[in-house]
Amino acid sequence: MSIIIFMVAAAIVIAAFSMLVISRVETDSKHYVIFPVGISGAGKDYTYANKFSSCVKISPDEIRRTLCGNVTDQSRNACVFDLAHYMLKREMSYGQNDIYLSETHLWLPGIQDELEMVLDYGYEPVFVLLDSASRDWEMCRDRVKTALQNGEDRSATADVILDDGTPLLKSMSDRYVSLVESEDFKQLTKDYRVKKL
Repeated sequence: MSIIIFMVAAAIVIAAFSMLVISRVETDSKHYVIFPVGISGAGKDYTYANKFSSCVKISPDEIRRTLCGNVTDQSRNACVFDLAHYMLKREMSYGQNDIYLSETHLWLPGIQDELEMVLDYGYEPVFVLLDSASRDWEMCRDRVKTALQNGEDRSATADVILDDGTPLLKSMSDRYVSLVESEDFKQLTKDYRVKKL
């Protein structure tokens, strides 16, 4: 009888150890934060829906809509990005999901700050450059106009003209090109996956 009890106890210990090892392997698997890089109208939401829909999406536009009533209200941007970063850290602390950080990512210091957060949590960054669309600001303007005509709440109004007379989306496109062609951006992303769409 004692041999049977010993064998059952040994089987339970072996099963528990096996489950611990399997659990450890599962939690050690790499998770990713997707950084889409592109101007308004370049297709960040489309890319999420068609390529990354299994990821948890964190969108400052959605936070802005909730906080301010619409996504064009930039009056509380500091709070919006504080909340986005809080949500990013909270989601990464769970360590269970890939994350799609739906922003334009056109400002290098902002990318550096978010990259540091991602690496601190052991996540792997993936940069998705919405390249051809971001270089065609007129096409993006037309996409934004169509979305606005269809009643969508958009963060970049298609017809906004900056103080120097430059259309907003052209200015964003110029910033995109300067960013992705800069040595600083290439140096920052050289050790990570960069995918051009």
